[in-house]
Amino acid sequence: ILFRIGGMHSRYIQWLLCSFVIPFLHAAQPQVTQTLSLFHRPESVAFSLDGRTLFVSNCGSDVFGPGKSFVGFVKGNGSISKLDIDADGNATVADLKFIEHLSANVGIAVLPKSTSKFPEGTLLINHGISLLVDPAGKPITDPVELHTGISFHDPLTGNLLGDIPVGAGSKVAQILGHITLLPNSIAFDRNGNLFVTDTAMGGDRLDPKTGGHPGLVRIAHDAIDNLMDDDSSAVNELFNKVTFTPIPGFPNGVGYWADRNSICVVTMGGQSPEGTAIYILPEDSFPRTTLPSPFR
Repeated sequence: ILFRIGGMHSRYIQWLLCSFVIPFLHAAQPQVTQTLSLFHRPESVAFSLDGRTLFVSNCGSDVFGPGKSFVGFVKGNGSISKLDIDADGNATVADLKFIEHLSANVGIAVLPKSTSKFPEGTLLINHGISLLVDPAGKPITDPVELHTGISFHDPLTGNLLGDIPVGAGSKVAQILGHITLLPNSIAFDRNGNLFVTDTAMGGDRLDPKTGGHPGLVRIAHDAIDNLMDDDSSAVNELFNKVTFTPIPGFPNGVGYWADRNSICVVTMGGQSPEGTAIYILPEDSFPRTTLPSPFR
């Protein structure tokens, strides 16, 4: 079962059932089996580890201005929906606003391996990207007010368990030498190392204007707890645990390809081929500062 979510301004999710005719090596055309509505700009989805729950990230984006061409993610307007999945793959909305009052929550993932602070199955949510606006569509220009980071939530109650800041003044920013402007997508490898793409757009909306560093942030599994906003670990203890790989062309999605033990990153703009590419990065190749040729 595959799923398709709508684009930035969509309100629906469609479930696709795709069967394969192996003897003829031709994939059947996908058929829509279920359409779910009422979502508010569904951007990302993540399954619970047992596959019985689907979390949907409603990012709360909108368009503003006379020509409705200015895109902004309204502060506090995002939410997470919780869906139940039955044995046949059918989805039912259990709680449309399971977690509310989020800001620019574009990426979500589920922790596959426990840390000392968080059990496996904990829900992670990106938040506070540089395209954040107030309800009137006015950009929030103070990078501190963005509260850019990754929050950790109880998958049963939605309660906030912790937060890794990645914006202004954070340990991550001190280690990398720059703030993360637009944390977009989250993934884990088989060892529980955390990967976050920074699309690095929106720095021109900040005051002062801030140049972007598009790329992939890697946080070692054993450093996750030490990067929390309430942790007292020194930054110099974590330098080898948080690394950055520059990636051109606005890196967007990131995922783990288990069969190849690799992290895959998709870019969404810029000059070909790097601007619209898929990069396959073996999980044991980090830290790295260079890229292989794009996947073809």
